[in-house]
Amino acid sequence: MKRHPVTAFIGLVLVTGLLLPACATAPPPGAAARPATPREVFLNKCSKCHPAGKAYAIIHRRDLWDAQVAVCTSHDPSWIKDADMKAIIAYYEDHPQVLARVFNRSCGDCHQWAKLRELHKSGTQWESIISFMGGMSGTMMSRDEAELLCGGLTDP
Repeated sequence: MKRHPVTAFIGLVLVTGLLLPACATAPPPGAAARPATPREVFLNKCSKCHPAGKAYAIIHRRDLWDAQVAVCTSHDPSWIKDADMKAIIAYYEDHPQVLARVFNRSCGDCHQWAKLRELHKSGTQWESIISFMGGMSGTMMSRDEAELLCGGLTDP
């Protein structure tokens, strides 16, 4: 039985369409995956149980940060391994730079960090202000970034 050329072509397209995506997702042999940054580990692991913003209230104190990470790790040691705990603790060191990048990208064209800190607003007030200003400026900010700014601007 002779097949029509169009049928053979369609079969080839279907087979290729099914196989190529599977091949494209496989990493090249010997390629190492990029290790997660401390912030990525923090967001991935900590947000399983609570919003990341909850942690920003204590990140200004190293002793509180280390103690809280240890407590959270003890809740589910199978979820947060030793390496994860070390990365989350390391995020304490990265946090000021991350906060500065988000602020500069989202707010820094019009506002100065020091001037905003002098306003001494509550967390609820900063949430409203950040939500309003994000809408005004058209800045696309993730919920975590808004919580990060709110935590950084709220008085400890």
